[in-house]
Amino acid sequence: MAYSYRGRGYRGHRGGYQQHDIKETNDVFPVKRAYAYSGEAPHLGTPSVIGNYSVDGNREFGYDRSMLQFLKNKYLPETKMNVHLDLNKGLEDAVEYKGNPQESFENFLQWVFNNQDDLMADDTSPRLFADILCMRGTMKKIMKTPYNANEPWTLLVTKFKGTLYMINWKAEDGTRDEYEVPKNVGFWGHKFEQYMKGDPDDPLDANEEYRSVLKLVLGDFSFLYSPEVDCADPEEFEEDYQDLRAFVTVKCSREITDERRMRNYRKFKLCDWWVESQLSGIPRIIVGFRNDDGIVHTLELLKTEELPEQGQNEWEPSVCINFFIAFLKFMKKRVEQDPSVVYRFKYIPRGKIECTKVSESCPLTLLPSWYIEKLF
Repeated sequence: MAYSYRGRGYRGHRGGYQQHDIKETNDVFPVKRAYAYSGEAPHLGTPSVIGNYSVDGNREFGYDRSMLQFLKNKYLPETKMNVHLDLNKGLEDAVEYKGNPQESFENFLQWVFNNQDDLMADDTSPRLFADILCMRGTMKKIMKTPYNANEPWTLLVTKFKGTLYMINWKAEDGTRDEYEVPKNVGFWGHKFEQYMKGDPDDPLDANEEYRSVLKLVLGDFSFLYSPEVDCADPEEFEEDYQDLRAFVTVKCSREITDERRMRNYRKFKLCDWWVESQLSGIPRIIVGFRNDDGIVHTLELLKTEELPEQGQNEWEPSVCINFFIAFLKFMKKRVEQDPSVVYRFKYIPRGKIECTKVSESCPLTLLPSWYIEKLF
């Protein structure tokens, strides 16, 4: 099965655009208008689960399911449910998130290192079975680019023993990312999750994580990645699960009060949630719609497979997938095999992706020394 762009009107064509004088070179990948990536695309199927791990409130790593949580069935609506959930509850006692992308990436590498014998391409080849190792957020950021034309991003990539390693990168220069979530809104999101799967009277700790390790084949590429998983449906969960169909994604979103917010919801939120849940193979999403005071009045159950239709021509799955694969082919061609070389891929909004080699004098590193020295 392949995704095909249905061409149901002009709005699905909106998105990033290409400056006409930008041509693809060895170091430049032009980002075209969204419609340039429409048409038939490889099927983005259900990934396979090959492992899991936990990170506790002290950011300590564990090869277990200690942080796995279950959804409260009273908060699983058939369609919509009226509630009154105060997301400000316990704000003064909350423990803020203390992690960062590099730490999350290295936790994943720690799991990979510990399970390397089960991840080999074959019995004679000292390399992983995956073409690309990364976090789900990295994949999502790339896939949304045709429709998130104004949002810049930077990736660091290196090739080590046959596998491309990708990580999001943000300069530690003290500047605030304009897309960074305000503190109270970030807390509200975590608090909503706590209502759905825990006791809202308990102190909130945003540092606890349960992650699955997934394998996915898309087109000519195979991936190994590790998404954070919100919770499982206790009625469907099985101990030896091979996919995430029994799991549920939990989202908190601002109430839709006018047509502008509705269009933004269809164009950006639904696309974001589809990419994230499709990459995880999670079929259901519970959304809590909050007002500007942090009170959730409505719960709604969404199905991942129905989100493109609900987007009403504002975006198409095939565009996200085809752009993703086109960029990966460019990236793969550019990155050399020398593990000491790190490449920076920087998206310049509404224009292009520039590739530069990180200077040897630059302190940026991607893979920790213990991983390079001891893997296989």
